[in-house]
Amino acid sequence: MLINKINFQNTIYNKKQISFKGEYDDRVRRMEDRNSIFSSAYWKAEQIVENQMRSEIRDLERQIARKEAELESREQAERSANNYHSSSLSSKRSQLSNIKSQISYNKSIISDYHRTLSQLGSQKSSLQSANYSAQTAIDEQKKTIENLKTETENLLLQNEEYQKQLKKDFSEKIKVIESEYQAKEETVKNNINSSIIKPDSINKEINTPKSNGFARIAGFAGVKADLINKFGRLIVLEKNNKTINIPNAILLYGPDIDNNKEFANILASQFGVRSIQISTEGSEIERFNRLKEASTKAKAGFENGQSRTLIVINDFEKFAPKDSRILGPLKSYLDTASEDFHATIIATTAIPEMLDDILLRSGRFGVKFAIPAMDNTDMLSCIHKYINLDFIDSIDINKLIQKLDSDRNNGAYSVKQLKNFIKSLTSTDTLATLVPDIKSDAIKVFKQQMEYVKHI
Repeated sequence: MLINKINFQNTIYNKKQISFKGEYDDRVRRMEDRNSIFSSAYWKAEQIVENQMRSEIRDLERQIARKEAELESREQAERSANNYHSSSLSSKRSQLSNIKSQISYNKSIISDYHRTLSQLGSQKSSLQSANYSAQTAIDEQKKTIENLKTETENLLLQNEEYQKQLKKDFSEKIKVIESEYQAKEETVKNNINSSIIKPDSINKEINTPKSNGFARIAGFAGVKADLINKFGRLIVLEKNNKTINIPNAILLYGPDIDNNKEFANILASQFGVRSIQISTEGSEIERFNRLKEASTKAKAGFENGQSRTLIVINDFEKFAPKDSRILGPLKSYLDTASEDFHATIIATTAIPEMLDDILLRSGRFGVKFAIPAMDNTDMLSCIHKYINLDFIDSIDINKLIQKLDSDRNNGAYSVKQLKNFIKSLTSTDTLATLVPDIKSDAIKVFKQQMEYVKHI
């Protein structure tokens, strides 16, 4: 298009140039030939002609410019059309490519459908075959069910006849059993009547404080009653030939260490059985060997007609501390000590939290007794038991009790401390020197220990 435009412009220019030059030369020749008086008029005419030609040239140039503008506009329109058609062609090609891809995808789907239809046809054939087999099996089962119904009905009829005969036989056997039972019942009643011990004698033996038993300790009525109900009663019943399950071990713990040991030492005397005390000294093997020797003696004594043996181990946390190698064999021993040796371990400690929890479970330590420090009632009982009657007139009992009660805010008195103080008391003037030897912190710890032991 640009080449055409250039060629068109050159053509127009050449034509203008040739036309003007020819006319000019012609006019010059005519001017040279003329020498007349009309030369000025001629030149004027020439000028008019020249102006007219120039005007025509300007018109022609304007036409050329207009044509050029039209050509430029057409070129721009052509470029826009070419760009549009090029973009449209690219879009069409992209669409054509997508359509081809879609056609290829649809072909693959159709191919998959053909394969699926082929498989379904094969499955249909298999299902038809399976359905036929299932129908055949159902028909056979129906026949079997009909046969079972017939057999069941026959069995029910036979069962009815059997039940009638069984009831008849059972009625006759009941009569025989009732007769035998009545005879045995009379024999058992006679045996029970001959072996039973009057409850009064048992209760008396259980509850009566012995001089070397509970009578040795003033106060602590609650602890004594608890020991009687949960342990002593079982010991006395076993002594009287009753079959009783007695714990393999019991634990006595509290802030008053000496009082714990005193209770452990008097249990055998209180309930009329034997007692062996072993120490916590030596190695683990030596300690466990002492326990086995005591158990062997306990078993031999019981087999020779003697009573159960209480094996007392004070400061048990020293005998079997946590993480000790003695714990393994000791756990096994405590599982069956009562049954195997007719012995019960009586263990005391002021720090039960230092013992192994598994060792203290109910199957081994069947009962755990918390022995608190003395309260007002216990202290009053101690005063009545140990006060020196020779100096009773010089002692203000009320003042003494008030002093003991006021000091309890700072702790508690041990039984040993108060007992010795009361025995040596000659007047109330010496009360100022009395200070509780069980500190208040120990009382707080004891309350925590009771919660700890309760949840083992």
